[in-house]
Amino acid sequence: MRADLSHNAISRIERGEVNPKLETVERLAVALDISVEDYNSGNLHLMARRLPENYDNLLQRINSLPERERTEILKIMESLIDLATRAK
Repeated sequence: MRADLSHNAISRIERGEVNPKLETVERLAVALDISVEDYNSGNLHLMARRLPENYDNLLQRINSLPERERTEILKIMESLIDLATRAK
């Protein structure tokens, strides 16, 4: 993992079981290619709670892809999220 954290540690952060140290938040933000401010907005934390149980496996599979394919998949995901948000 690019953040150099175990899947268990990331899962515990996503579920809100632990509050990460600032250093950990910075590493996660770099790995996710977002700002610390975006990470701290809480939106990622709320989104993670709604993700299916196979989220960790899905994230691992996406992260194992070459950068170009990963970027394209993330663009598609963003578009789907935008569509779902507009539908509400």
